[in-house]
Amino acid sequence: MRSPLSQAPWQIVPRNDGTTRDVWIAAGEISALFGAEVWPTRQSLAEAGVRLDRLLPEGPAERQMLDRITEAFGWRGIVRNGRDSVVCDTPAREIAPALFELLEWGLAPDAGRPRAAARSGNPSAPPSPATRLR
Repeated sequence: MRSPLSQAPWQIVPRNDGTTRDVWIAAGEISALFGAEVWPTRQSLAEAGVRLDRLLPEGPAERQMLDRITEAFGWRGIVRNGRDSVVCDTPAREIAPALFELLEWGLAPDAGRPRAAARSGNPSAPPSPATRLR
């Protein structure tokens, strides 16, 4: 990964054509319903006529927006920050918290739904866990 997204040794990340484009995900991955590790690349968007040079803001927000535009729908994987190692040589107790968090994300009723749709109040959308607690 070009730069760690957080200071945690293991973290859950989406796949995109920006920050996580060259990341090797070998520790664990999950897809929500209809999700996949397929993301729109900058090249495929350009071939479809999308002018990223006009769409993306200049400055630090550019990378964040590119990540969001090219994010794979409904997919997350676990990456390791810091030293490289072979995942099969990693003790299970070290990665277990990240694996449980990944499973919770993938099995949640609103996993993979766009954030705006999850907050839209659409009556036909399934309720989020926070809504059910009320």
